[in-house]
Amino acid sequence: MERKRFEQKEDELKSDVKCIVLIGRPGSGKDTQGGKIAKLIPNSFVISTGDIVRGLQDPESEFSKTYPEFIERLNKEKEESNKGGLVSDELILNIVDKIIAEKTKEGIKTFIFTGFPRTEVQLEEFDKKFDNVTYIELKVSRSVSEERANNRKAEADALGKPHRPDDDKVETRNDTYDSKTQKMVDVLKSQNRIVEIIGTQSIDDVTDSIVEALPEIFANKDIVTRDGQII
Repeated sequence: MERKRFEQKEDELKSDVKCIVLIGRPGSGKDTQGGKIAKLIPNSFVISTGDIVRGLQDPESEFSKTYPEFIERLNKEKEESNKGGLVSDELILNIVDKIIAEKTKEGIKTFIFTGFPRTEVQLEEFDKKFDNVTYIELKVSRSVSEERANNRKAEADALGKPHRPDDDKVETRNDTYDSKTQKMVDVLKSQNRIVEIIGTQSIDDVTDSIVEALPEIFANKDIVTRDGQII
């Protein structure tokens, strides 16, 4: 079956929207950094496809209530996702497209992606949709990724709390990263289109490095620093 492309016209948002894509292994800090950067950029919105997929599996979540049309499709692919693989490109692309269409109508001008695109096919579609994109790799080794997941599981056990779903599948998630996402990263590197940031720095230092990688956004503009001051 032929995979559907984005429903909107390919050139519709190219000149109006800025995209920041955070790429990295499980536990590299993508969602943490996405949230921190969003607080520094007015009219920005974080799209975490992992959070969306997990949310659609919870009937009480905001995502299930907002996008019920995707639940049945996701349920058919749930087994693959729950094993640590990726849901289909078609489903992810359609979910992302709908969110973008809705948020741009609300005045959102900057989208921060954590976990999308993850494959070469998704990258091709993404490039058709947007011109103004900064790709950032939060670089951590596989061993660091798995160590962080194991540490979080140990902390959850000590507190009597459930594990993060991805932490229980960290080895499979890393296998998927190695077989699919790394190929996409290699393409971006060959085209000099991705900035590598060491993800083992402190959280604040990683944030500072991302800010430095986005001069077109932060140059000559007020930036809220860690202590809430304007510089």
